[in-house]
Amino acid sequence: MTNWNLIIFLLLFLLYNYSMFNYVSFMYLPFVENWKIIFLTSIINCLMFIVPQVLHLDNITPIVTYLVCYSLQFNYIYKKNMMACFFLALIFTLNLYGIGLIVAGTISLIHSSSMAIQRAQPDIRMLTTIFSLLIAILQIWIVKSLFSKEKIDTLLSHKKSLQLSCKIMSIVFIYALIVIDIDNHQKIEDTRIAILNIKIGIVSMFGFILAVIYGYIFGMLNLHQKQFEKYETLVHEEEERINELNKTAEKDTFTGLYLKNVGLERINFYKNRKIQFYVIFIDMDGLKIVNDEYNHNEGDFYILNVTKILQSNFNSAIISRIGGDEFLIVGASQDVYEPTRNTITAYEEVKMIKSNYEKIYDTSISYGIVNIDETNWLNTENIIKLADERMYDFKKSKKKERAVTKIF
Repeated sequence: MTNWNLIIFLLLFLLYNYSMFNYVSFMYLPFVENWKIIFLTSIINCLMFIVPQVLHLDNITPIVTYLVCYSLQFNYIYKKNMMACFFLALIFTLNLYGIGLIVAGTISLIHSSSMAIQRAQPDIRMLTTIFSLLIAILQIWIVKSLFSKEKIDTLLSHKKSLQLSCKIMSIVFIYALIVIDIDNHQKIEDTRIAILNIKIGIVSMFGFILAVIYGYIFGMLNLHQKQFEKYETLVHEEEERINELNKTAEKDTFTGLYLKNVGLERINFYKNRKIQFYVIFIDMDGLKIVNDEYNHNEGDFYILNVTKILQSNFNSAIISRIGGDEFLIVGASQDVYEPTRNTITAYEEVKMIKSNYEKIYDTSISYGIVNIDETNWLNTENIIKLADERMYDFKKSKKKERAVTKIF
């Protein structure tokens, strides 16, 4: 039975060692060939695991050895900073230690034997180690399937998150070692010692989980902060660009609006920086009729009032006049409803020009919107084309509506 236990232990240890480095290689690219990683680390870690058991060393010495050896191995194989390597070493060591305490306490309760007797009997110690390794292996593969590489990268890429996680796990580890060492030297009944081992094991496990969760949360907060700072930089850059445009860009001399090339440049600016934006194509209805039948002064009045309405509703956007009666609006927004909401408001205000100024001609606009959820996957040319098509579809629908109204 002892020989079989030893064989099973060696096989499980090799599998555990493989699972551990396979998981780390899942997150980091190794700088050493895989066969060398498995072969060399298996020998080193197997000796590191067996020697303390043979020499009957205390709890603290083997654990310090594990932490140092694992950290150096991770640093050599993956070329990462020592903080990240120490964090990984803490995770695997604390996790296996917690599992070992739970298994040892459970076996003690089942067999009604003291923890001291278990440590004195090689077969029971080996059995405890086998069950601990088996649970740890299953846990590694479950964690790998549940937590994506991106989530782990978020934690490992932030120095302060790593420091926080390492502090939490170190405190839990020290607490567990001190409590176990004190109670092992006191005369306490076997059942209480076994239950204490299970409790400390659970605390160690929860400490490991808590450290990872808190580290991940801090990492995510840092990531969001960086994204916000990046967005602020882009906004500031955009404001400076707009100010520069106001000073240097060629404008329509009549309305004071930008020319078409400025609107197209703004689309490319947003796309290159992956800023969410919308594009609106506006066409004034009946401007030619107003010019022909009521003179060009009325036409100018109509244009200037539409311009003023567009500026008041799209004050943070770039508005370009691209023809006598056509306008292009390009604006950044996180709100998918904002472009439609502002356009409808402008549409209603333009219709009110007739009644507000007691004009005898109708005032209206047609529009086509390409919203922020569509501009991401279209190039500049197709965005303009789609907005233009939607504007003409809207204009046609209004003509049909007017035709039906005249019949009835």
